Amino acid sequence: MSSEALNAALAALKTVYSLENISQSARQQAQDVCELFKNSPQAHVHGVNLVNKESGYSDIERHFGLLILEHTIKYKWGWKGQKAPLSPNHLDEGAQTQLRDRIMDLMMSGLREDGTEAKFVEEKMVSLVVSVIVRMWPGPVWENLNTQLVALYNTSSAKRRLALLIFRRLGESVLFAENDPIVELRHLDLTTGLTSLLFPAEEIKEKYPQGIRINNKRRQAIKVWIEPNNEMGWFLRWAELLKQLGPSNANEKDMLELLNCISVYIGWLPVSTVKKSKIIYILSDLLGSNDNDIRIKAITCIGIVSTRPLPKKEDQLTVVEEIIDSESGYCLRALQNSYMATLKDTEDPDEAIFARHIANVLSGLSRVQLANKKSQAWIPKNFAAWTELMLNMQQDSRAGVVYCSTAFWISVYESQELSSNPVIASSMGSVMTIFTQKWLWALDTIDQINAKGEDADYPEDETSWDNVAEYKLFVESKVRDKCQQVVSLLARKDVGGMCQWLCDRLVETVNSSKDGNESLDLGLKSNPHYQNQLEIILQLIKSMALMIKSKEREALVLGDDSVLEATAMAKKHAVNVLTLVVQLHTPSVTKLINIQCQIMVSYSFILKDPENEALLNGILEKLTSYIRISPGPNSQENNGKLSTEYDTIITKALSSLVSLAESIPEELMKYYDQWLRLTDFVMSQSPNFTSLHHNMMIDFHLALAGNARLSVVDRKKLALPAIQKVMETWQGTVSSMASLGDLMSILGLPELDGMFGGAGVEALKSFFAVKDKQISQIINALTMLNVALSRTTKDATSTNSMSISEMSLVWGDVISELTSSLLHLIRLMHALWNSSSWGNQSWRSKEAQSEFRLGVLGLPFTERAQIIRDLVKNNGPSDNSSDNAGRNRYTKLINKLRSQDFSQLSVKPEEQGEFIQRSTEAVSSHISNCIMNILMMSYKCFSKLTLMPQIFHIPDFTNVFVQSMFSDIQTLPLRHMGILLSELVVPVLNNVPSDATERLVSSFLPTLFNFMQQRIKVEWDSLQARGLALTSRAELEELAMSDQSSQGETDVSDDIIQEKVVRTWTGQWARIVLMLLDTLKAIFPDPEEIKKDLEKLSSSVGIPPSETKEYTKSGLNLSLGKLLLSSAELMGGLLSSASQLVTTKDLWSVTRSLLRLGAVVPQLAIASLVFEYQSTTGGAKSINLPYLRVLDQKLAFPILGWISGDLATSLMALLQDVYFEDVYGRALTLLGDIAYYSTTFDSLGWKTLSADQTSSASHLRLGLAQTITRVTGRDSSSIEQVVRRWSLDTESKSRKAIGRLEFQDLMGVDKGQMFKTDKKILTGKGAASGATLSINYSHIHDDQNANKFTKKGDISDLFSKDSGFNLDTAIP
Repeated sequence: MSSEALNAALAALKTVYSLENISQSARQQAQDVCELFKNSPQAHVHGVNLVNKESGYSDIERHFGLLILEHTIKYKWGWKGQKAPLSPNHLDEGAQTQLRDRIMDLMMSGLREDGTEAKFVEEKMVSLVVSVIVRMWPGPVWENLNTQLVALYNTSSAKRRLALLIFRRLGESVLFAENDPIVELRHLDLTTGLTSLLFPAEEIKEKYPQGIRINNKRRQAIKVWIEPNNEMGWFLRWAELLKQLGPSNANEKDMLELLNCISVYIGWLPVSTVKKSKIIYILSDLLGSNDNDIRIKAITCIGIVSTRPLPKKEDQLTVVEEIIDSESGYCLRALQNSYMATLKDTEDPDEAIFARHIANVLSGLSRVQLANKKSQAWIPKNFAAWTELMLNMQQDSRAGVVYCSTAFWISVYESQELSSNPVIASSMGSVMTIFTQKWLWALDTIDQINAKGEDADYPEDETSWDNVAEYKLFVESKVRDKCQQVVSLLARKDVGGMCQWLCDRLVETVNSSKDGNESLDLGLKSNPHYQNQLEIILQLIKSMALMIKSKEREALVLGDDSVLEATAMAKKHAVNVLTLVVQLHTPSVTKLINIQCQIMVSYSFILKDPENEALLNGILEKLTSYIRISPGPNSQENNGKLSTEYDTIITKALSSLVSLAESIPEELMKYYDQWLRLTDFVMSQSPNFTSLHHNMMIDFHLALAGNARLSVVDRKKLALPAIQKVMETWQGTVSSMASLGDLMSILGLPELDGMFGGAGVEALKSFFAVKDKQISQIINALTMLNVALSRTTKDATSTNSMSISEMSLVWGDVISELTSSLLHLIRLMHALWNSSSWGNQSWRSKEAQSEFRLGVLGLPFTERAQIIRDLVKNNGPSDNSSDNAGRNRYTKLINKLRSQDFSQLSVKPEEQGEFIQRSTEAVSSHISNCIMNILMMSYKCFSKLTLMPQIFHIPDFTNVFVQSMFSDIQTLPLRHMGILLSELVVPVLNNVPSDATERLVSSFLPTLFNFMQQRIKVEWDSLQARGLALTSRAELEELAMSDQSSQGETDVSDDIIQEKVVRTWTGQWARIVLMLLDTLKAIFPDPEEIKKDLEKLSSSVGIPPSETKEYTKSGLNLSLGKLLLSSAELMGGLLSSASQLVTTKDLWSVTRSLLRLGAVVPQLAIASLVFEYQSTTGGAKSINLPYLRVLDQKLAFPILGWISGDLATSLMALLQDVYFEDVYGRALTLLGDIAYYSTTFDSLGWKTLSADQTSSASHLRLGLAQTITRVTGRDSSSIEQVVRRWSLDTESKSRKAIGRLEFQDLMGVDKGQMFKTDKKILTGKGAASGATLSINYSHIHDDQNANKFTKKGDISDLFSKDSGFNLDTAIP
C-alpha cells in the first residue's frame, strides 16, 4: 500500500477528531476513509509502524495504529477449527506469527518508558497482546510466551505493571468472559495454559499426573506441561513481590496493579496453592496500609477467598484455618485491629466501607464454609475470639456493618453443630439483647424517615444508597428483617423458655409504655418509641406460634417424648402470653391491633382445647368489639364515613374471624346465633360498614359452612342466610337491567349527553345523585357474588373441608337463575360496542355520541398510560389479562363531586365553562373505568361458575352461553376480546365435564378458530403495513417521559399502543391454542416411549393386555383432547391456528407455540403413520395401544399433510427472518424430530409392501424435503440429504446442529454466533420493521413425485373443512 493512502487516512483521522465546526457528513466521510484503510491488505504493517514510539506519531495516530491491528486480529485471523476465513485478506499462519512477534516487540520496546505514555495506548496495547494469546497460545507455534512475559516483568517497574495487566486481562477473558466464541472454542486449552503458568511445577505433577480432562470422558486428557524457568509458578512469584513491597512501600501503582491481578486468580487457584503462597498472611499485613485503595483491595482479595464455594470439606477447613487459626490467629488479629481502628471515626465514609468489607469476610466464612449444609460443621480454635468480634460489630452504629455481621449469626443459629457450641450457647443472652436493640433502632429510624419524608437525615458514609428512600429500604430489609430473623432463630432453641421470657417482657413493656398515663393507649400515643418496643414483643409472640407447631410436628414424626413434653409446656406458657395479648387495649395504634389480630389467629391451634374455652371467649369478644367499634365524632371524615384508621381495624377483625372459621369451625359453631346477629349488624346501612365489610361477613358465614363437619343438608342450611343475602343483592341489581337501554341509562349516558348538550350542572347533579350510586351497586353486587363464588368453589385444603362439588350444592336451585342473569349481563355489556344494538337511544349532542364511542368505550387515558409504562418496564405481553388501568387521574375530582352540594355550587361565571368541561372529562373517564370493572367482575364470576359441573347441564345453557359470549364479538375492541378469551373461554374449556364437552365445544370452537385466524391476519397485516413501532427500549422511555403535547408524538404513541394491544390479544389467543395442544400432549407419552411400545408390538411376543393401559396426565381436560383427535373440523382449526401463530411477529407467541408443537407434533406424526401403515398394508398388525386408538384414522392423512406442508412452510419462513434468531434452534429441532421419528417404521420389520411401494414415513420425509426446497430455492438433492441426516441422527442437539450448518446463510446469522446456546426468551420484545410474513397454504406441486400428503391442496382441503361455515351463520 502506498504512503499516499496512509497519509489520506491520517488526514481523515484529524477530521474525525477535529474540534473545529465540521459537518456531520464530513466527519462520516472521514470515518469511512479510515475504515477503508483498516480493511486494506497490508494495513497491519502500517499499524505496527504507527504504534512504534520511534516513528514520532501523535498519541491519536498511534491509537489509530492499534485500532488497525485490532481490526486485523478480529477479522483477518483464523484459528484452529475455523472452516472458512473471516476475510479475503486473512493472514496465513506465517503472517500471524510474524505479526505476533511484531506486537510483542512493540510491547517490549515500542512504548515510552518515562511515564509519559498515554494510558489509553497502554490499555489498547495490552488488549492486543491478550487477543493474540487467546488465538495462538498455548501450542507449538508459541512456546516462549512465559520467557517473554518474564523478560517484560523484569525490565522495569512500568513494564512490570504492563505484564501484570496482561495477566489480569487474560484471566478476565478466560475465566469470566461470556459469549466470546474464540474463548469458548479454546477454553480448555487456555485454562490448561494458565495452569502451567500459575501453578508451581510440583503441584502440577501432583494434581494432574494424567492431565486435565473435561467432563466428556471419551476425550483424551490434555497434559499440563511445565513452563521452562517457571518452577515456582507466577502466583508464588506475585506473593513474593507483594511481601517485598509491603504495606509501607511508596510504589502505590505497582501494589494496586499486583493486587488487581491477584484478585482475578485467587478465587480460581487451588486452595493448596493459596495456602502455600502464604498470601492470606501477606494480605493481612496490607490491612494496616495508610493507603485506602490498597487496604480495600487487600480485604477484597481475602473476601474472595472467604466466600468462595468449595465442594471439598478439606478445602473449606483450609480456608477457615488460613483466616482464623493460621500463624496463631495472625489474620484474625489483623482483621480485629483494623476493624477497631475504623471505630475512631465512624463518620468517615472510607472507614465505613472498610469496616463493612471486614464484616463481610468474617460472616462469609461462617455462611459459606463452616455452615455449609452439605457437610458437617467444624469449630475453629479461635472461634471464641471470632464470635466476640462479631458481637462487637453487631453493636456498630453503621448499618452496613450490622447487616454484614448479621449474616454470621444467621448461619450460626441455622447450623445445629455451631449453635450447640458452648461459646455460642453462652452468648445467647447477649445476642438476644443486642439484636432486639438493633431491631428497635431500625423501627425508630423508619418512623423518623416516615415523619420527615425526603427531608429526613441519612448517613452518607456508605455507597449502598443514593437517597433517603434507598436508605429506608436498606434499614427495612437488611437490618430490621434480618434482626428479626436472628431473634426468631434464637427463640427456636428454647421455645418454652422463650414463651416465659415473652410474658415477662410483655408485662414489663406495657408498664413502661404507660409512661405515667392511666391507660396504655395514651402512653403509646404520646411516644412512638414505646410503640416500637411493644411491636417487637408482639412480632416475637406471633412467630412463636409457628415454632411451637413446628416443634410439635417434628416430635410426632420422630417420636421424641421429651420434645413433646417441652412443646406441651410451651403451649401452657402460650396460653398465658395469649391472655395478656387479648387484654391489650390500644385503639389509637392500628399497627399494634393488626399484629394483635394476627396473634389471635396464629394461636388458633391451642383454642381447640376445651380447657381454653375462656380464652376463646375473650378472643371472640375482642374481635367483635373491634367490629362494633364506636369512635367519637372526631373520627368521622367529611363524608360521614368512618376514618381510614378505624375502617382498617374493622377489616382486620373481620379477616381474623374468617381465618378462625377456617381453622376452628367447630368451636365457632357454638356461637352461631351470635354470628347471625353480628351479620345483621354489619349488613345494616350504618356508614361504619363498607361493601368490603359486607363481603367479608358473607365470606365468614360460607367459611363456617365449608369447614364445619356437617351433612350436605345441614351445610346448605348453614350457608342459606349468606346465599340469600347474596341473591337478594344480586337480584335487586339485575332486575333493573332488562335491556341495553336500561344499562345505558344506569351507566349515566343520558347525563353525559346532557353535559355536552348544555345542561351541565343539572346533568352533573343527576349523575352523582342517582347514577353514580347505581353503578356502585352493580360493582358491589358483583364483588359480593365473586366472594361467595370464590368461597363455594374454593379447593379446600384442610382435612375437615368438603370437595368443590359438595360445597357448590349450597347454591341449590338458584344456580340456574344466577347463571342466566350473569350471562344476560355479559351480553348487554358486549352490546355496548355494537352501535346497531343501541336502539332508540337519542343523543342531544353529536359530541356526546362521539365521546361515548371513542372516549367511554375507547381506550381510557389511564389504561393508555399504564400500557406505555408496562412497555418501558418490559416490552412484552402482560400475563395480567385485565391490564389494570392504574390510578385514575380524575379520582380527586370525582371524590370532590360526589361530596358536592350542588344546590350550593359556587363557581365564578367566567370559570363555569372550564369547570363543566373538566367535570365532563372526569365523568367520562369514570364511566369508562366502571364499564371495565363491571365487565371484568362479570367474567370472574362466570369463570367461578364453570367450576360447578351442574351449570353445563342447565337447559339451553349452550345456546345462551354462545349468544352471550360471541354475538357481538366482531364489534368488541381487541383488548376486551382478549380478556374474553382469557377469562371466559379458557375456564369453559378447562372445566367443561366430559358428558358436555362435545355438545358445548363443537357449538363455538370451530367458528372461533375461523374468526380468529381471519382477524389475526387482518390485524398483523395492518401493523406490517404501517411498520412495526416497537423498535427500541430507548424510544419507549422517551415516549413515556414526553408529555405528548404535539400531534406527531400522539400519532407515534397511537401506533405503539395499538401494537401493544395486538400483541397482548395475540398472546391471549395463543394461550388457548397452547392449552389445546397441551390436551393432545396429555394423551400421548413421549415419542421415545411410543417408539419402545411399537418395538415391542413388532416383536413376536407383542404387548400383553396388562401393559396397554391408557396413558394420561392429570390437570388437563382429557375429554377435550380426545374430542380434538376425533374431529376433522376441530383438529384442522387447531393445527392451522398453531402454524399461523408461528409466523406472527410476536416472539412470545412464536416461542411458546414452538415449544408446544415440539412436544406434540412427533407424537401426532407417529400415530398418523401407524394408521397410514394400517390402511396401506390392510391392517397387517393389530395396534392395541389405547393412546394411539384415540386418533380418528381419517385424520392421519391430513395431519401428515399439514406436517410436511403447512407446518414446514411456516417453520422455514420463520428461519428467514432475523427477528426470530432466538428461536431458530427450536424450529430446527422440530424439523429434525419429525424426520427422525418417522424412521421408527422403517426399522420395525412391519413392511408387507411390494418392491414398488414406498412407506408412509418415506413419503413424509420426501414431502418435508420438497417443502423446504420450495421455500429456500435450494437444490432438492442437498435438502433430501439434510432430511436423511436428520432421520439417522439419534441426538436432538446434533440434529439441530445439522440444520444450523445447512441453513446458516439462509438465517443470516454471523458464523461466530452459530453455536450459541439458544436464549430461553419467553417474553415478547420489540419487533423490527420488515416485510409481512404470512402462511402460504397453497403448497400444490405439479411434480408427479410430489408428496402424496400435500397433493389435495391447502390445509382447509386436507381437513375437509366446510368453506361455508362462518361466524355469521354459526352464531346467532
